[in-house]
Amino acid sequence: MSPRKLLSRAGSFPDDLRHRMRLAWRAGLAAAAAWYLATLVPGVIGDYPYYAPMGALLVCYPTVLDSLRQSLRALSATAAGVGLGATAVYAAGAEWWGVALAVVVGIGLGAVPYLSPQRDTVPLAALFTILVGAADPTGFVAGYLGQTLLGVAVGIGVNVGLPPPPQNARAARTVARLRAGIAGHLQEMAAVLAEQWPPEREEWIRHRHDFEPMIDATRDAVAAADAGRRANLRARSYRMRGQQLYEAAQTLEQLAVLVRDISTVLAQTAWAERTVLVLDPELRRPVADAMSGLARAIGSADPHDLAGDPDGPADGPHATHLAAAWAALGQVTERLDGQRDAGWEDSLAASGIVLHLRRCLDHVQSGPTVRTPELHPEPA
Repeated sequence: MSPRKLLSRAGSFPDDLRHRMRLAWRAGLAAAAAWYLATLVPGVIGDYPYYAPMGALLVCYPTVLDSLRQSLRALSATAAGVGLGATAVYAAGAEWWGVALAVVVGIGLGAVPYLSPQRDTVPLAALFTILVGAADPTGFVAGYLGQTLLGVAVGIGVNVGLPPPPQNARAARTVARLRAGIAGHLQEMAAVLAEQWPPEREEWIRHRHDFEPMIDATRDAVAAADAGRRANLRARSYRMRGQQLYEAAQTLEQLAVLVRDISTVLAQTAWAERTVLVLDPELRRPVADAMSGLARAIGSADPHDLAGDPDGPADGPHATHLAAAWAALGQVTERLDGQRDAGWEDSLAASGIVLHLRRCLDHVQSGPTVRTPELHPEPA
């Protein structure tokens, strides 16, 4: 099956919906708790209880770390907006030009890098201050800021006390889809090599461009799982699994690049004009067997296999497929060595494919050789 079909059939909507519902119930709990506590606050601050649940929503983010980071930004943006609105009220009252000026300046303040994640809060807080608090600016400012602070505290408490689990399951599904896409494309190319040459069908060559969205989705999922682990009280038991998924994702990304290069070489040998790349007919079947063996080795690999876990099992289906893939590649290498006296053009394409297949098997056996530091989970 092509990578595009795998991506379309196993889309991210169920994962996103599940993740959003986890956020929704925590946000609902935080808003309800903030509202209840806000109604108990005495004095002028208690006159504005509806800003407490709004403050709670401002810091309800998918990860604990994001909630902590956004709490100060939310309070700063609210304070900036309230101060801007109060200034407009004292200078012009609730006049149209005061509203316009507050909105213009508030949106401009949203360009400040520190406030940019909460950029919409600044003009909204300014508008609330002008339109609702014009009759009592001092009391309104105290009530707005006090209740917002209460809501933010409640939101942080809910996110820290009831943190969501890291999104390792979602990352595992995206890793599995990318793994299946790579194995499927290798099997497709092996089938093409076994057919009449040059191949009659051409859709397989276009599938090499289908890996980009799958790689992007895998990167995002692994990064989200890593972000969800930080500052999360529930995440310590998930760390080893997250580490394996990160390593597996890096291995698969490197495999995708190599497999895409293999398909490019095959396309050039089949249809490209003015090329010296020629695939010896006697080598097509052995190369196809090596590709098929590599596809089975990749398809049977678990994340700990792709991570190059030295403590992984020495037997089992994956070990069997990996040994068979090495054996099939060894047969191709022997045939190439026996054709050294033939024209170099006949073995050039096969040599390039064999080199890439060997690098693929090295990755499947030992894990990634190049790591992306920003995705690497930090020690707990």
